[in-house]
Amino acid sequence: MNIKDLKMRMLDDQAPVQLVESHRPFILRKDDIDGVVGVFDSNVILTEWLADMVIKIFAPKAGLNGQEVYALHRDFGFVRKNGSYEKAEKI
Repeated sequence: MNIKDLKMRMLDDQAPVQLVESHRPFILRKDDIDGVVGVFDSNVILTEWLADMVIKIFAPKAGLNGQEVYALHRDFGFVRKNGSYEKAEKI
């Protein structure tokens, strides 16, 4: 599925993510997130901890301002509007 520019949201209170240029995941809290946008959906495993997609996270409290991170599909869902997935405005 092409997830590029689709609005997303964290499903639970926290989830592991990993900066693309980093080698370790960290726990991101849902309360710290202002926005999430899809970048790339992979059909192969991207990290040792089984991440399978790349997303952009906007979470100033966590020091993230649109950086790309690895994440798991099980931790993030798409935002729907009128029955279809909602595209993010220009970022």
